[in-house]
Amino acid sequence: MEQNQEMNLPNQVDKVEVWEAIVSAPDSVVEDKNAGAAGGGEAGKQKKMGSAILMAVLVILALGGVAFGAFAMVTSGSEIAKKDDEISKLKVQVGQADGTKAELETETITITNPDGSTTEIAGGGVTSNPVISAEAPVTYTIGFTSSNYLGGENGAEQLMLSVRDGEINNCAIFEVTDAYSKRLSRECQINGLSGEVYKIVEIGEGQANQDDVIGFVMTDGTVQYMPFYESMRSGSYTIKGTMNVGGFVRDVIGDVNVWNTEVPAGGYGTTIFVLGDGSFVKYDSSMLR
Repeated sequence: MEQNQEMNLPNQVDKVEVWEAIVSAPDSVVEDKNAGAAGGGEAGKQKKMGSAILMAVLVILALGGVAFGAFAMVTSGSEIAKKDDEISKLKVQVGQADGTKAELETETITITNPDGSTTEIAGGGVTSNPVISAEAPVTYTIGFTSSNYLGGENGAEQLMLSVRDGEINNCAIFEVTDAYSKRLSRECQINGLSGEVYKIVEIGEGQANQDDVIGFVMTDGTVQYMPFYESMRSGSYTIKGTMNVGGFVRDVIGDVNVWNTEVPAGGYGTTIFVLGDGSFVKYDSSMLR
């Protein structure tokens, strides 16, 4: 047993000597145990030096992390300041838009009537109606057909108009031969119309149409009108004036039924004007000048 230990000891010493030699002087030749011991002392010094270097590296890394954190904080603060500036600018733009909207809603528009008088109408967020048109080869035409005029020589007649690019491009009187047929009787011309036309509608109230007027909704939000029966009877199709609706008119609905009770037991037809602010006004003959 002791012999085996003595036999194994040299092997263990040799391993220590080799390790100490590698640590202390990798390129030197180890001659004896004393040299190995000396090499081990030198290795200890180098280990301490390595530990010091390691600590220095860790300190440098730690300082670098602190510096990076500080830089990140400064950069983040700068970005936040930029975002705050952008938000402030957007708030200013929103305020300006709200101010413009308020101006449009309270703006008063002055129009000149065919007789030279002027009319002021309140704006309502809409400043103009569109001119219905299109580039060639496509063309849009707005058509209008009146109700029947019963005073014609050959029976019922209808006024037919069309609008293209804001102007009346066709005016004709047709004879109604039966419920499904009509033929051209004569051409006509609208006089005294001023401005660009957006839409044409027959305006009236009640069951009969003798007091109806032909309304020309203009791009400036006004409604110029021409008496229907009077024009058909005289053959003179002339604008009489501008209706006093009380606001910017962006649309007219001419086929509205008004009932006297919740259960339709009787009623009458009327016309509704849709104003620029989205409200509506029912037609009244006092709107005619």
